[in-house]
Amino acid sequence: MLAAMQPSWQWIDVLALGSQLSPSAMPPPRWALRVVAALALCLGFWWLHRGQRGFPPGPRGLPLVGNLLQLDLKAMPASLAKLSETHGPIFSVSLGQTQVVILAGNDIIKEALVTQAEMFIDRPEIPIFKKSLGNYEGLLLSHGWQWRARRRFTHMMLRNLGMGTKSIEEKIAEEAEFLVRALENKEEKPFDAHSEIINSTANVICSIIFGDRYDWNNKTFVKLVNIINENIELSGNDWSQIFNSFPLLKYFPGPHQRINKNKVVLNAFIQARIEEHDGARIQGDPRDYLDAFIDKRIEDSLNPDTAFSDIALINTMANLFVAGSETTSATLKWGILLMMTHPKVQEQVQEEIDRVVGSNRRPACADRASMPYTNATVHEIQRYANILPMAFPHATTADTKLRGYFLPKGTQVVALIHSALREKSVWETPEQFNPGHFLDIDGNFYNRNDFMAFSAGPRLCLGKNLARMEVFLFLTALLQRFSFQGQSGHPMPDLTPKSGIVWNPHRYEVCAIRR
Repeated sequence: MLAAMQPSWQWIDVLALGSQLSPSAMPPPRWALRVVAALALCLGFWWLHRGQRGFPPGPRGLPLVGNLLQLDLKAMPASLAKLSETHGPIFSVSLGQTQVVILAGNDIIKEALVTQAEMFIDRPEIPIFKKSLGNYEGLLLSHGWQWRARRRFTHMMLRNLGMGTKSIEEKIAEEAEFLVRALENKEEKPFDAHSEIINSTANVICSIIFGDRYDWNNKTFVKLVNIINENIELSGNDWSQIFNSFPLLKYFPGPHQRINKNKVVLNAFIQARIEEHDGARIQGDPRDYLDAFIDKRIEDSLNPDTAFSDIALINTMANLFVAGSETTSATLKWGILLMMTHPKVQEQVQEEIDRVVGSNRRPACADRASMPYTNATVHEIQRYANILPMAFPHATTADTKLRGYFLPKGTQVVALIHSALREKSVWETPEQFNPGHFLDIDGNFYNRNDFMAFSAGPRLCLGKNLARMEVFLFLTALLQRFSFQGQSGHPMPDLTPKSGIVWNPHRYEVCAIRR
């Protein structure tokens, strides 16, 4: 690394030979050019680390690229967690010319996102997401009073539409039954459940925001699910880290162009659904979230600063569709994989299902209170799977201090959720899958305050309760009917996550053995 930082005198000599201003001008001495180059190099280091006095320190970087060469861009959360062992719970890294403050561990994350929530509630501009997720005009990456208005409206409407109630539970149970039938058709042969799982979870969010589900063979539906999955992978890979550090790459070919093309397809689909709803809805009597947003848009149409514009409608729907399908499907894929690799846990969950639910009726959310081990297993899947290892970046709303360090307004801050879910001082066996993390000494379910799989503070995931319902109902419905096993004679799949914004397991094959 240090050798790479030394100036190449041969390169400077070439500059010296070509630096004549005119045929008659005398070239400057080579030693002078070497001095200038050395000064420029020093200036680069100073510029890179100039910062405000009291800014959190971090590893020394290189001019232009910062710390990019010191980080494993394909495993960024683990790479940053490793740095925290040296630099502590709050430190900074330079990604290109952008300085980012990293928060590692439960205490510092809660101190920032909960105790000082208003100081850390903003969002920075993230180039890779600017078109793909519609920041500033949706839910996920927007900020200010308009974000608050849309979030408050969305929270209210999801509750009014039955979030956490029997009506939503019935929709989830219906999709779980489709999934069970699909697995029965595999006839206990090895298969990859990726498509079936993501189709099921995507249909749950579709029924809430669009009012209906799609047949799994519907070409439009299959295409949308595939491009969402592709964008999630592309937006979180090593290229995206480089792109965010050097936004001028937007003018060149690369995966970001594919992301933007996919977003155009998704927007066109949503626009078509908006037009369908416009022609069939009854004002003031919303059938689904889309109807409710259209009503709100019309009600607020005379306000030039409305938070419910046409583009806000499209981007909010896109945010809900993407987040509601991808995160839950990733959790369920991990759930099946972990049951397959931990057969004793699977057996204990099945014993509880048999005792509480039996085999003649569907599992229900009301059963959760009588199923502490199953409830603990669902929470442990979410902890261990760690599907969002880094919270979406925050930004400071004003100059502020954290642990004695000075963070200027607009500082980009990343909460390393990965570190909180694997913290050695909090979890008894942080690197192991252990439902006992959520059970007390009497075997009762224990809801831990240190569990932040859905982030923390005002930016806490809106779909937290829905996700918990889905994972519980899907998993119990599957384990009621099947035992999941690996292929005979084959090694168990790797539990290393696949890089991306959402941590999915690598594709694997499983056998669903009927019970």
